[in-house]
Amino acid sequence: MSPDSSSAVFGLAKAYKEEGNLDAAKAGFVRLQGLDPKDTKSYFQLGDIALFQKQFDQALINFKRITELDPGQAISHSRLGACYVEAEDHDSAHRELTKALELNPRIPNAHFNLALIHEVRGQWEKAITEYQAELSLFPETYPARFNLARIYRTQNDRQEERQQLEACIREKPEYGVAYLYLAKNIMDSGGELSQAKDLTEKGIRLTQEKSQIAFGHFLLADIFNRMGLSGQALEQIRQARKLSPQS
Repeated sequence: MSPDSSSAVFGLAKAYKEEGNLDAAKAGFVRLQGLDPKDTKSYFQLGDIALFQKQFDQALINFKRITELDPGQAISHSRLGACYVEAEDHDSAHRELTKALELNPRIPNAHFNLALIHEVRGQWEKAITEYQAELSLFPETYPARFNLARIYRTQNDRQEERQQLEACIREKPEYGVAYLYLAKNIMDSGGELSQAKDLTEKGIRLTQEKSQIAFGHFLLADIFNRMGLSGQALEQIRQARKLSPQS
């Protein structure tokens, strides 16, 4: 098949991907692989779809093949590193992410994923350094701020935790769980209970995950108890237990 025909297959498959027809997109990219097994574009697109669908084994196969065909693609080393993080192969992940940064010091998510590895290993200062590096390049990366806040919370550094949670909310105002942990930070710091209550109620409205909503209701129960509103506290405990896995 001519190069023009290969380009047409790629263009059609890419269009299917953009409109959300992933089965048709995958079929097109697989066909392109058959036409030109050394064309890394098809492997990248298939790997990208597999990542989106959380099929990490398939994603790993495709990104690994790209790094074999073209070792100079920083983004493919970074994506491969992310796959290894999911596979909990942290040594391989560290190798690929480090290589990605050698090729492109501004590659997105590489510092973030290195930070995840350091967290798993209990290397808190290294994790903080990597999250900060990610944020210096991409300040809008709100998960890095939330994860930093979590580390500072384990270190009982409530001021730094609060700053990161507030920044997280500025970057992602609809990120409900950040409101919940900011409310807990205020409670633990002896702050205004009314402020903590408002933040918790907003977090519950914005959060979709049942376990986090339950956590929010338990927070409200604590707040109402501290306010001397035992009846409202009991109602919040009842709502939390309805959502808790053990209930």
